[in-house]
Amino acid sequence: MSRLLVVLIYFIISCAAPNTYRPDISQDDLDKEMIFQMEGKFNNSMNMEARLDSIVETIVWKNAPLCSNNIQKRYGFYYLDRSILYKSKLSDIQKKLLLRYHGIDRALPFPIITGIVPGSPADLSGIIDGDVIISVGGKGIQEVKRNGVIIIRKGGIVSRPEEHKLFKGDSNFPILLKLSYAMEKPVHFKIKRGDSTLHVSMKSSDTCNYSASVVENTSVNAWTDGSRIYVASGMMDFASDADLALVIAHEIAHCTEGHITKKKTNMWTGLILGSLAETAMVLATGSSSYGSSLGATGAKAGALMHSQAFEEEADYVGMYLMARAGYTTKGVEDFWRRMAKSNPIGSNSLAGTHPPTAKRYLLLSKTHNEIEIKKRKGLDMIPSRKDGYTIQH
Repeated sequence: MSRLLVVLIYFIISCAAPNTYRPDISQDDLDKEMIFQMEGKFNNSMNMEARLDSIVETIVWKNAPLCSNNIQKRYGFYYLDRSILYKSKLSDIQKKLLLRYHGIDRALPFPIITGIVPGSPADLSGIIDGDVIISVGGKGIQEVKRNGVIIIRKGGIVSRPEEHKLFKGDSNFPILLKLSYAMEKPVHFKIKRGDSTLHVSMKSSDTCNYSASVVENTSVNAWTDGSRIYVASGMMDFASDADLALVIAHEIAHCTEGHITKKKTNMWTGLILGSLAETAMVLATGSSSYGSSLGATGAKAGALMHSQAFEEEADYVGMYLMARAGYTTKGVEDFWRRMAKSNPIGSNSLAGTHPPTAKRYLLLSKTHNEIEIKKRKGLDMIPSRKDGYTIQH
């Protein structure tokens, strides 16, 4: 190993180098120029995320009853603190850009409010962007200086001691927040706003536990893994806010209806059946050469089973999610006519994983009519289901 190190050092000092003296550039000047060059693109990405979040929030806050398989309690504010920056994968320059975007000159150890969901408990409490949270339920915010355990003792927001392992750079704020969600009464927050100290109370509300992010991709597309939604930047550029609400509601419907799990189940069922068939043929013929694996073929066939029907159901349920969130469903079907313009033949193929855009247009139009009828009759704004499932209000 020592010989290898000597050879490596000799290689480094032997490499040819420039032979001129260049002006010195300070790290501070370099950082400033990097920020200048990166800020436009960074802010555009942040604005795109903010636009997407506003639409997602509108839908998830109004549809908890339809997301019974995945809900969470929230107050409805976004925040930024040193703990988040410490754990993030952002470069130092990107962290500075993030602070500049939110108008924060430095990352305090206390959480700084960076966004409020309209109509949420946070909004109704009167807190605003830039407010600093000092304590929750009588417990002060602490930043961890070294690895250890924080014990939250009797009183405040919990009725018994709670131990939580924390690491350097962490904050106890997420723990206090999580514990406060379970409180039956409103929780007291101590807020710092400039030179003033405010006291507000909030009680958490149920929301659908789905979030979304923008992916740098020129395609006009969106998808979900069953828990998070991803929207291509190409879709963000193409779609209006009403279009995005339709797209997001569709993807959330994939989640509420368990389509991702059902597709995986169908895939594994196809794989097992195909593998069993392949084994049977080997035993019957003594040959294991079929050109392609029946197991893989079965898995592919299983994954495609009911694919178009799942998409149609997501369109249908998504319309109800939109309506419940306060979006108008009138005319939203035109989205599919615009989508079909670039490739009207391909988008109307009957053999694809998705239904023809013409069928999706008609389905949305009829679903709008169904929703309007239910509104006029004062019926519950829920999808019609084969199992007669109803929501208890």
